[in-house]
Amino acid sequence: MDLLAFRYHEGAVHLPALGLWLDAHRPMGPDAAVFVSHAHADHTAAHARVLLSEPTRRLMRARVAGERMEQVLDFGRRYDGAGLGLPAPGLAITLLPAGHILGSAMLLLEASGTSLLYTGDFKLRPGLSAEACEPRKADLLIMETTYGRPEYVFPPTAVILESVIRFCREALDNDETPVLLGYSLGKSQEILSGLAGAGLPVALSGPAAKLTAVYESLGHRFPAHETLDAGKAAGKVVLAPPGMAISALRRRLGSCRIAVLTGWAVDPGCRFRHQADAAFPLSDHADFSDLVAFVRQVAPRRVFTLHGFAADFAAHLRGLGHDACALSEVEQLELSLGAMRRDPAARAVTETPATTVAEDALAPHDGPPFAGFARTCARIGSLRAKSEKVRLLADYLATIEPPALGWVTTWLAGGSLTADGRPHGAGWAVLRQAIAAAAGVSDADFRSGYLKHGDTGETAAALLAARPAAAQRGLGLQAVHSLLQSLAAAKGPPDRIPLLQRAFARCEATEARYLGKILTGNLRIGLKEGLVEEAVALAFGHDPEGIREAHRRIGRLGDVALMARKGRLDAADLQPFQPLRLMLASPEPTPEAIWERAAQWSRSSSESGTPTVWVEDKFDGIRCQLHRVGSRVAVYSRDLKEITAMFPELAEAARGLSADVILDGEILVMEGGRARPFADLQRRLGRREPDLFLAADLPVVLMAFDLLWQAGTSRLGQSLRERRAGLEALPLPPPLLRAPGHHVDSAAAIKTAFDQSRARGNEGLMVKDPGSAYLAGRRGLAWLKLKRALATLDCVIVAAEYGHGRRNGLLSDYTFAIRDPATGALRTLGKAYSGLTDMEIARLSDRLHERVVRRHGRRLEVEPGIVLEIAFDSIHPSTRHDSGLALRFPRIVRIRDDKAPADADTLATAWQLARATSAQG
Repeated sequence: MDLLAFRYHEGAVHLPALGLWLDAHRPMGPDAAVFVSHAHADHTAAHARVLLSEPTRRLMRARVAGERMEQVLDFGRRYDGAGLGLPAPGLAITLLPAGHILGSAMLLLEASGTSLLYTGDFKLRPGLSAEACEPRKADLLIMETTYGRPEYVFPPTAVILESVIRFCREALDNDETPVLLGYSLGKSQEILSGLAGAGLPVALSGPAAKLTAVYESLGHRFPAHETLDAGKAAGKVVLAPPGMAISALRRRLGSCRIAVLTGWAVDPGCRFRHQADAAFPLSDHADFSDLVAFVRQVAPRRVFTLHGFAADFAAHLRGLGHDACALSEVEQLELSLGAMRRDPAARAVTETPATTVAEDALAPHDGPPFAGFARTCARIGSLRAKSEKVRLLADYLATIEPPALGWVTTWLAGGSLTADGRPHGAGWAVLRQAIAAAAGVSDADFRSGYLKHGDTGETAAALLAARPAAAQRGLGLQAVHSLLQSLAAAKGPPDRIPLLQRAFARCEATEARYLGKILTGNLRIGLKEGLVEEAVALAFGHDPEGIREAHRRIGRLGDVALMARKGRLDAADLQPFQPLRLMLASPEPTPEAIWERAAQWSRSSSESGTPTVWVEDKFDGIRCQLHRVGSRVAVYSRDLKEITAMFPELAEAARGLSADVILDGEILVMEGGRARPFADLQRRLGRREPDLFLAADLPVVLMAFDLLWQAGTSRLGQSLRERRAGLEALPLPPPLLRAPGHHVDSAAAIKTAFDQSRARGNEGLMVKDPGSAYLAGRRGLAWLKLKRALATLDCVIVAAEYGHGRRNGLLSDYTFAIRDPATGALRTLGKAYSGLTDMEIARLSDRLHERVVRRHGRRLEVEPGIVLEIAFDSIHPSTRHDSGLALRFPRIVRIRDDKAPADADTLATAWQLARATSAQG
């Protein structure tokens, strides 16, 4: 048996003959030995038995709880594998310094005349706070390739540090506090060492100070420093982790200048993504030149690349004559067509340039003109009768050929995602700046126009109408589609604003109106999604219910329209990596009300013949669906956006599943078997790149409660009982967990289950019909939810006021509203100002300032876009608000960044709760 034979499994390298894992992400039991290359969160877990260096042992003890068998290896010493408990006669093991952070190690394995070198993260450039990297020649090389593209070449460290010190001194000279953002482990210590001799007083964040003390216990010496006290930070250089809320940091420290120190500073938009004033390319990883030099020094027969740009770097090595392949990526651009057809996980990769839309792509002659779409929308908006709207839209859709039919149907239904499901990422502030630039007006002129029209599209039309006709060259449908793709690929506002400016500059007024409305996700022409479904049915001769059912199953109405045109509506079924709309639950105020509803179900029976219902804890996390086929995994939020990058540990765990599946569940931060508050989970939301340290501090689990698809077969039509049995039979590797549940047979048992769920720290109870099918996209009565003592409502902020005292200068008092489905309007329900932390208020205040549309002294009206969950003691009729209702003692439970205004609760739900309150009183 080949002792050095390995496989890439569950995000780590495994050598089965040795029982050895290299940097395993999930906890391993006592039967496995795990080599931990260093103490960063993405390389550690609660293993039972580890091989590591002494510095890594001490740092890991400071960061990873629990007891474990620790086998400490000295650098450079050649160990016999059998002496380390590895069942491999003749195996030799040597630890070599990797140069990444203190204690980081490479592993050299030698057996039967063959050698294998595994790097983990490493760096050839000499560091100031870590051992120097010592590569050795080996036959096989497994190496990390975080910066495996040619553009990632870093300046000399001394040059970077000179710039950092100059940045700090300039800030201090201007009475500003310089803040350097770097990870608490490794980067903070490297920065601190780099400031030696500069004579700058330094304050470290708490986590960085704790880990720096470990460095010092190992004999490392740093310049004088202290632990950060925000009230005493003036005149000091502050070292803080990049995960901190920047707006809150600025308020705590007063006037400050912030720089982020990361290898990604090579990217032009890096500082904008971190809300920093500057970015410096100081990295603990090898840059592209180091990666190439490292391969030359090791001189391996074969190279296997991991992480980062693994496929890109492997391709580069092949161009240099090396035998190289990527372990952690499918190298899709080199797969044959036949291979792609055989592997359902393989997919083509296409990239749209993020910084430019070519002028010829904006030309109107390429396919149908966008002006036809805009004129149709204007005509539909002028009609009152729904039947006339449907007929006019059906006539228009019948004239549009694929693939444009899919795009326009999506836009008409209020969607602005790209063809592959990505959000375009252009928020209101970006649109405001782009439209103002295209029209040649000031930001104040735009705001004035918005005050008059109250709509981004209408404002764009008014501002752009006065331009010369020669400038209004028009767009094609293809151009608008390409624009959305390019916006999604762009890295931030600096890239998106020029794209939008060029597009709006070509629009005539009507086109600008509806381009703006597409980008804000609401055409406002009285065309609800249901009417678009009817129009698709009429245009292509299908039954409307068939269109609706197909839409529920595949989630994208544009795809349904394409299928309907081709007469292939029967092919509309749940498919991997095409997220479907999730089944939703209806709220009920009491266990008795739930049991009364359940009496209408066709209930299963126990042996005694007593009707039963299925109950589960209602978790306070974010709803998601996980798709897994082979090595490809994607996680989608309730609004069908992909969020895989925010939770890489879930994707890695899913690759270890024994079957291809689609799961429905809830993502939670879990610690010690108990869910942590939603506010903790919020810190991991909205990130495009995984934060290694947040992942360690805020470990997440996916609590799966439904199985929607398995091994090529949709299970939507099966009963919950059958789907649950399938889920029970599916082995789930942590952090994928199975939501516990059981049957109950009375209102009293529902009340007991609810109390037990609340005692476990969860939000409430879910009660489900065991015989119900999965009704995608529906909020029916087959699933019911019982939440806190009465309930909470998800409401939209429509206005905000400045606070008083320590909140003076912050928007901290919020007027909120709920949806009126009959008119599409938002109806105010009350005001709230308690429940959020100072940091949350500061962050929310910044976001609201970007959405201001009208000012009334201290009160600002804002564009609806932010959802709050509001708790209250009671709800009752009132003429004070235009909803006709008011809340008693409203308070904010949390900011619902996982929800859009369309997900807010409705007027009908609020009145239902009001009637329940009245009945109980």
